[in-house]
Amino acid sequence: MTPEAARGGRLDRVWLAFLVVAGGALSVYLAESIFAATVSISGILCVGLIAIGRREGYLIGLYNSLSYSILAYSNGLFGEVYLNLLFFVPTGVVGYLMWSSHTKHDRTVVMRQLGWMQRAAIAFVCAACTAGLGFLLGLDTRQNNPFIDATTNVLSVVATFLMMWRYKEQWLLYILLNIVSIGMWVMRYRSGGEAGDTMVLMWSLFLLNSLYGYWRWHMGAKIVGGVCFMGAPSTGKTTLARTMAERHNTAWMPEYGAEFWLEHQTNRRITRDQFEEIAPEHNRREDALRLQSRNYLFCDTNPMTTYLFAKDYHGTAGPVLTQLAMEAEKRYDLFFLCDTDIPYADTWDRSGDQKRKWFQQQILGDLAERRVPFLRISGALEDRVSQVNAVLRQHRKFGNVLDIR
Repeated sequence: MTPEAARGGRLDRVWLAFLVVAGGALSVYLAESIFAATVSISGILCVGLIAIGRREGYLIGLYNSLSYSILAYSNGLFGEVYLNLLFFVPTGVVGYLMWSSHTKHDRTVVMRQLGWMQRAAIAFVCAACTAGLGFLLGLDTRQNNPFIDATTNVLSVVATFLMMWRYKEQWLLYILLNIVSIGMWVMRYRSGGEAGDTMVLMWSLFLLNSLYGYWRWHMGAKIVGGVCFMGAPSTGKTTLARTMAERHNTAWMPEYGAEFWLEHQTNRRITRDQFEEIAPEHNRREDALRLQSRNYLFCDTNPMTTYLFAKDYHGTAGPVLTQLAMEAEKRYDLFFLCDTDIPYADTWDRSGDQKRKWFQQQILGDLAERRVPFLRISGALEDRVSQVNAVLRQHRKFGNVLDIR
């Protein structure tokens, strides 16, 4: 792992520790009851985990939603009660499941960003819904501060959907939401509302966390497309990945399996357990290189290829490699299969042209079985570079690769 990646992980841990220690100490000091303290601490821990992209924040958020609704009810903030019980609890469960499908090996979620037109549409929706909900809440004579309550409700709902869909713009809404919520609870505190000082503390820490969360997700949502070159040995993957990186002024990921094999092979073999070590390290290096990449990260093979080598050597693959090979199906934006139409480089660590052709068929079969869409490239190096660039010009992040012609 690169120093930049390591520093990022350390910063996340330091930030989370700060929230827990500072929020916990002040909550215990200010809270009028143990229950009020648990509301504050669980809320702080929930948003802290979400800020660093960890889905466990949803689980802690379930308790916070239930307990916070009780405090809101006692303070006459019925919009907050409805919001937490009828919205945050069910979306907490759904959000956890959605994030589970998009969690990387480092246990953080894949982060995305919206376009400018989408941001404008969301701003309009927030303004319109706030006006409408504020009017409706004002019809209840028991309701305090209807339009402030409406603002927090609407921003919370929209931000929650953006969070479930993993968009960084959630944090812009949370920044505004936290500012409004601080003002709301300050007014309740001045009027003698229950646990008002604790809630001001909680929302103030939420504001700090939303600022950190926006920065963290802004960095995490950098659009770096993963482009993976696959193919049997001696099909030009390494040369093409390195050349594409040079042409696009970005990083590329060499095949870690080849490096590992050269270091650990005995009589041109490695054990089944040794195969288990390759894919995790390959993924760790890839993730570190993404932080140094511009637009694309070009990768020489992936765990699916390692999986096929393990089956070729031992007839089966271990559980770790099998799982990472399955995750690799969705790890990259584009898959290119390098053809066998270039001269075979017969080096000591390879097994002949016939084995190259046989292994190419194994890769084709595996891609078909996994239903992974790929594009075949052939010809000399410059021909292949031109073919890949033509695809990159048409490709759109999160688009359908089958739309490319």
